[in-house]
Amino acid sequence: MEFHCRSNYYDLEPSSIHLQFQEEIRQALDYNQIPYRINHRYKTAFNGVSMEMPANEILRLANSSVIQKIYPNEEIQIDPPIFPSGHF
Repeated sequence: MEFHCRSNYYDLEPSSIHLQFQEEIRQALDYNQIPYRINHRYKTAFNGVSMEMPANEILRLANSSVIQKIYPNEEIQIDPPIFPSGHF
């Protein structure tokens, strides 16, 4: 299952925050022998990752002190606006 995680760290430099966040995720998942894959790393809009792991292990990750929020991976499509003819 793919989802997005946001970190609880805010008091460090952005690069330090992200490295610490990733290291704690790695330690927690490796220690429990949970297979996972980090697909994207987010450092600008928020500190977090997009990752895949077994759905039955997400709750374990959600209870970690390094995770602030887990978001489902959703694709959103925006349709272009429709204007009445002659109104642009």
